[in-house]
Amino acid sequence: MIVSIFFVINILHIVSIDELFWGVVWILIPYGLFWSWLIYELDMGEFVFWQACISALYLLILCRQQSKIAEKMLDSKGKDANEVRYVAMLYLRSIRKYTYGSIVYICSFIGGSFWLYYT
Repeated sequence: MIVSIFFVINILHIVSIDELFWGVVWILIPYGLFWSWLIYELDMGEFVFWQACISALYLLILCRQQSKIAEKMLDSKGKDANEVRYVAMLYLRSIRKYTYGSIVYICSFIGGSFWLYYT
């Protein structure tokens, strides 16, 4: 399962690149469905809740850390404040895409689990 988390993190880093978002985000949906099916087959139903909570907690911690970094970048007004704002804007855009990719993975994982357990 640890390998799965590292794999998802690497996919999410690729998703955060602007040009690759729509091409790579479709990998997260079958990957989340695969893990929900695997947990269903191994009869580890209580693990779905823990996986969802751990993923959501990791996402919240990561977004909080990255928003603090972005605020520091915006607050540091050097000689070229417009350039700092431009870099911060690009940074926030990549954070947004990373968050969207994480939400897609979590929703596909939980949706697949609910579908398997309640049908």
